[in-house]
Amino acid sequence: MPLVVICPKCKHQQKTNPKKIISAVKTCVYCGHRFKIHSNIKKSRIVRRVLIKS
Repeated sequence: MPLVVICPKCKHQQKTNPKKIISAVKTCVYCGHRFKIHSNIKKSRIVRRVLIKS
């Protein structure tokens, strides 16, 4: 399921589609910073889930 995440360094929002949220690592397309996408809601950088219309 596609997600919108926020980079902890530059604060830009971007879409990602991780196969496993538990071990997902995202590289920011704006600043190049690598960060983890946590499944724990307190550590999470997930802004929202993107719904796909069929």
